[in-house]
Amino acid sequence: MRNGKGTFGFFVVLMVFVLAGTACGAGMYPTILRCTGSSVRLRAEPDTTSDILDKADVGDRFIAVGETSVDGSVWYEVELSSAKGTAWIFGKYTEEYLEESERTPPVYAAVSTAIRICRSFGYTPERARALFGKPQKETKKKVYIEMAGEKLWDETLIYPTHKAHYLGGYLTEVTVREGTMPFGEIRIGDPAEKLAEVLGNLSDKTDERWSYELPTLEYLTFEVGNGRVAAMIYERAVD
Repeated sequence: MRNGKGTFGFFVVLMVFVLAGTACGAGMYPTILRCTGSSVRLRAEPDTTSDILDKADVGDRFIAVGETSVDGSVWYEVELSSAKGTAWIFGKYTEEYLEESERTPPVYAAVSTAIRICRSFGYTPERARALFGKPQKETKKKVYIEMAGEKLWDETLIYPTHKAHYLGGYLTEVTVREGTMPFGEIRIGDPAEKLAEVLGNLSDKTDERWSYELPTLEYLTFEVGNGRVAAMIYERAVD
C-alpha cells in the first residue's frame, strides 16, 4: 500500500497538460481514473441527457481511454466494469489514479503496458466474463487481507488462453503460457530482445527469466526459452 492507493502502472515524448475543471491532469491514455462521487451516472454519450449505462461510487476505478470537452466541461470515456463497451463519466467526479511520476516518459512505457494488460484480460471479473464468457474453471471465496484490514473477494478465472486472479474486485495476476493473447505489444514466441525495446531497462534478468518492477508496484515477468518469450506473468500488489 502506498498513500492509501493502489498501483498501476512509450518511449515517446507526450505533453502533460491540465484542462480546466477536470480532476485528471494528464492527457495520456490509457490511464486509470478513480470516482470521487456517489451514484455517479455513466452515460452512453458525454451528455447529461444521454442514456445511463451504469453508476459508480466513491473509490470505484476505471480504465479511461479518452476524453472530450463539452461546453467547457471535460468528460472521460471509460471501459464498463461489467460489460463490453465504454461509457462517459463527468470529469468533475473523477481523479487521476496514477502518480505524476508514473505519467511521464519513459516510465509510462511500462506502466501503459500494465494498463493494456488489464484492458485485454478484464480489469474486473465481471468485465472478464463479458469479454471471454464462462470460464472453464473458477473459484470464489472471501479472504482476510491484512494490508487492506478487511475480508475481500478472492476470485480465480481459468480460460483456455490464460489464468486470471482478482482480489477485491480488481485484477491482481494474469498468467499466459500459450496462444496469442498479448501483454501490450508482447506475445508468446516474440524474440526476447523485444522486451527491452518495448519496456526498457530490466529489474532482473537471467537466461530463463526477465523481470520488470514498475513504480506502481506492478510486476511483469517473462519466461524465456531459446531466446523467445515462453510465458508472460502480470502481478499487482494488493492496495
